Amino acid sequence: KLVLAISGGVDSVVLLDILNEIKERYSIYITLIHINYGMHPKAELAEDLCRNLASKYSIKIVSKKADLNGPNFESNAREFRYNVFNKYSKKEHTDYILTAHHKDDQIETLQMKFLDGSDWVSFLGIRQEYGNIIRPMLNITKKEILLYANKKELSWIEDSSNMNISYRRNNIRLNIIPEIRKNNPAHIDNLMQKHYDAIKKISFLKDRIT
Repeated sequence: KLVLAISGGVDSVVLLDILNEIKERYSIYITLIHINYGMHPKAELAEDLCRNLASKYSIKIVSKKADLNGPNFESNAREFRYNVFNKYSKKEHTDYILTAHHKDDQIETLQMKFLDGSDWVSFLGIRQEYGNIIRPMLNITKKEILLYANKKELSWIEDSSNMNISYRRNNIRLNIIPEIRKNNPAHIDNLMQKHYDAIKKISFLKDRIT
């Protein structure tokens, strides 16, 4: 029994399509959860798309509206949605919660840790598995996701708030990472190496403790 966080964006739409392809083979039961923050003009269209996809794939969907005014929107939104996911998962006794984070998300996160001068533990970045949360697309690039979506002729909604560079992650995605890829691509490799080293280190420490 899986819970899939679906926004209506291309990443989660692709993950849903993949899960639908394999659900019978692996006896997977899927529930979709959509959070509508109302933060961009197409928010209602995104919710409608998610409901239509649920109907198309004959999958249950739970939709929640969030009213998160004030500062630290990104942090508050993250806390809100994971509270929703975890409460639903506990209530319905689901096995895993899936999100559609991908490799580009990981690189952005690691770059933020780098700019903050964070310690090595922070370079664990976005965890592929954390408790009952699984992120199966963390080794897949945004380019590969778009290739799949276009090949399968999938529909999705572009969230215009993703272009708002007043959000730190958006600024890193739209301005900083492209400059790094152009002028210092080795830096991306170094970030990923720090990430892999952190995974090895934490695994070693866990083995020593147990």
